[in-house]
Amino acid sequence: MKRVGITKRAGGHRRRNNMELWDKFVDLTLQDFSFLERDFQFVRKEEEPPFVFYQSDKIEVGIYYGIERGHHELGLRIVKAGNDSRKSPSIGIGAIMALSSWQEAEKYRSPFPKTEEELAIEVAALAGKLKRYGEKILRCDQEQFERLDRLRQERIDEINERAHLNLPKRRFRR
Repeated sequence: MKRVGITKRAGGHRRRNNMELWDKFVDLTLQDFSFLERDFQFVRKEEEPPFVFYQSDKIEVGIYYGIERGHHELGLRIVKAGNDSRKSPSIGIGAIMALSSWQEAEKYRSPFPKTEEELAIEVAALAGKLKRYGEKILRCDQEQFERLDRLRQERIDEINERAHLNLPKRRFRR
């Protein structure tokens, strides 16, 4: 599998540190997300910073680490294979968690690991959340996708209503 490197315009130490973090991220992803290949018949695809991709015949999972822009956000997105992402939005871990536990989804915030140690902890935690909350989505359960569409629409409606009434925002609907 060919590795694609980081193309950062920063010089010297910062660039080398980003390359080391990217390589560590790829290695950790291979280790901690191996259950996708083993349990769900996904195939690991070539990585394209900031993503490491896994794909099944129905689903694509992209695990990302936004180190190219220096913000270090870690997360994932899931899309149905063959869907135009501009027409069908991707699904993040927070939305997947909301299907089972809106309380946990409300508390969830994307991590921003900046060291190898933080990265190791957070990649393992992200993989654990996907295992815990995402099995039906990873198996392309259509009912789960329909529930997500309904939750997304409810969220849009709530945001519009709250904006109209000038109320504070909530992340997920109860």
